[in-house]
Amino acid sequence: MLSPQRLLTAEQHQKLTSIINEYDHFEIHKVITDVMTIEDAEAIKERENVHLVTQTIRNGQTLEMTGDVLFLGIINEGGRLLTTGNLFTMGTALGILQAGYPSAEDKVVVGDLHQAQQVRIGEQISIVEVDQPDADAQTIAYVNDLHVLEYGQLADLKTINPKMYHQMGG
Repeated sequence: MLSPQRLLTAEQHQKLTSIINEYDHFEIHKVITDVMTIEDAEAIKERENVHLVTQTIRNGQTLEMTGDVLFLGIINEGGRLLTTGNLFTMGTALGILQAGYPSAEDKVVVGDLHQAQQVRIGEQISIVEVDQPDADAQTIAYVNDLHVLEYGQLADLKTINPKMYHQMGG
């Protein structure tokens, strides 16, 4: 039996079953609802939204986020910002940035990454060297087809990650 657009409480389910059982030719095998719980809806909202972070993450501190993050604060050396989604940084990144935490490699890190200690996407790690990447707010870190973390330019996002490019309306 399909109960569209409604979740039944245990009492409502019992009442429905008793009404149907009054008739010999009818029987309920299963009640299936075509809606999601409030908890599931909140989890999807949390995962799908872009979260604004403006705080300072100090040495030894870790901030874990769900979904995409727009970071405007400061990550000091030894601080870590981990997110399950993409990471867009417009703040100062001196510590560790990780998108796709813990293991999603289809995410990107965008921003000025040249001062960061490490950039991580999923399980791929790049220890940032002095000459890599360039000091540019348009830098994008991504995992290529060979599962290697690589740097490119934001202008190349359409070829680097077409799925994300189209989600943004490009």
